Amino acid sequence: MKPLSSPLQQYWQTVVERLPEPLAEKSLSAQAKSVLTFSDFVQDSVIAHPEWLTELESQSPQADEWQHYAAWLQEALSNVSDEAGLMRELRLFRRRIMVRIAWAQTLALVTEESILQQLSHLAETLIVAARDWLYDACCREWGTPCNAQGEAQPLLILGMGKLGGGELNFSSDIDLIFAWPEHGCTQGGRRELDNAQFFTRMGQRLIKVLDQPTQDGFVYRVDMRLRPFGESGPLVLSFAALEDYYQEQGRDWERYAMVKARIMGDSEGVYANELRAMLRPFVFRRYIDFSVIQSLRNMKGMIAREVRRRGLTDNIKLGAGGIRELNLSFRCSSSFAVGANRRCSRALYCQRSASLPRCICFLKTMLNNCEWRICSCGVWKTCCKALTTNKPRRFLLMSLTVRGWRGRWTLLTGRN
Repeated sequence: MKPLSSPLQQYWQTVVERLPEPLAEKSLSAQAKSVLTFSDFVQDSVIAHPEWLTELESQSPQADEWQHYAAWLQEALSNVSDEAGLMRELRLFRRRIMVRIAWAQTLALVTEESILQQLSHLAETLIVAARDWLYDACCREWGTPCNAQGEAQPLLILGMGKLGGGELNFSSDIDLIFAWPEHGCTQGGRRELDNAQFFTRMGQRLIKVLDQPTQDGFVYRVDMRLRPFGESGPLVLSFAALEDYYQEQGRDWERYAMVKARIMGDSEGVYANELRAMLRPFVFRRYIDFSVIQSLRNMKGMIAREVRRRGLTDNIKLGAGGIRELNLSFRCSSSFAVGANRRCSRALYCQRSASLPRCICFLKTMLNNCEWRICSCGVWKTCCKALTTNKPRRFLLMSLTVRGWRGRWTLLTGRN
């Protein structure tokens, strides 16, 4: 392991002054010193929870440990009896696992793709665990929602944007859409509730559990504006209502947003497959006409004008050749090609170039050329946000520029 650069050596002395007695400097490894100096987020976390550092030193993070997230969280929630306890355990679990991920990233213990994968799986694990706990609690309180045949109806959650694409970073918010399969009423409760009422109330409680700040922070900022009709629409819709909306009123930007949508949790269940099959004709059109191509030109023009207006030409996310442009190119090309080829729609976002059929030469070539840029831009952004998760979003965007990143890199390494 390389020694700390001169600027970081100076900063380390201020870090030592903050450390509690159990974390005396002489007991820290070189790896711990590097991580604590690099990341204020890790530093604040282990000062509040010294046992996490002991765990990290004895059990180093692994690339495949995301497979254990669900079991670890289930164990943490085993004794939770109320929503307050649920909120606390979810927040502590998220912070503990994010410390492990930041540790692994700082020490280059895992690949860049693994970092994005672990952050995305962590979010999915937390969302699904919160949903399942609240579903059981709501069923005990109001009865089980059922269809006309008496079959229990679940709440399905679509992860959109970076969550759906498996590219979540340390301070990303999560874009969600809630849906349930069929209309009906609750059974077994003190009084009967319509399924729409049941899932709306449950959805509101789920957002509160994930989004509401407490003394332990929050789990994720939840954005529900991508649902049909946006903020003015129902919080939760049935499959039939979703299908009617997208087939009759769905807009072009909603189609491209849906390219990266992913069902949280049991993605191979009966209802999940039904929802996926229902959305497919809207997301992946079999035929492309000139109106679709013109809508893409309009969207690209709007992005370019906004970048010029805000002076963000060298911004990693918003500038020319940045994350937004690459995402737009990918989503548009995917929606064109996948409409004629079913195999493409099931591949993960950052792995699609390897799974695309040979016949789609243009899309395969484009992704082979651009995939490293998509992943690299995402990792740059994730590295910047791993420094601290408490910075204002405006500061983070200012940091995500070529000049801003170069200055931070010089500070961290002592090299230009």
